[in-house]
Amino acid sequence: VENQIDRMKLLLVGKKKILSSLVKKGIPYDMANMALEEENAAFELKSAIKLIEKQLPLIKGKNAKGIRNTLFQRLMRQGYHRDTIEDAMALVTIESDESKAVY
Repeated sequence: VENQIDRMKLLLVGKKKILSSLVKKGIPYDMANMALEEENAAFELKSAIKLIEKQLPLIKGKNAKGIRNTLFQRLMRQGYHRDTIEDAMALVTIESDESKAVY
């Protein structure tokens, strides 16, 4: 189970998506959930920030609010929890003119 979790982390997906994928592969929900609970929330936050950095240059022609909304939706689809997304967005400043992340 832990090897599968590690492989899915490389894909920059959130905890919910990892759990769903493991259950689909036949791993019992309780076992998969327990393995994921051991994972550090800080890692998921770092992963969300990496995904924002990866997606940010791809979003063109929107103002800062539109960029934030697009990023939020993309992270939700990748299985990140709302609180994690909000924390990651708070750490990234979005410039609408250049579409770059600034720390």
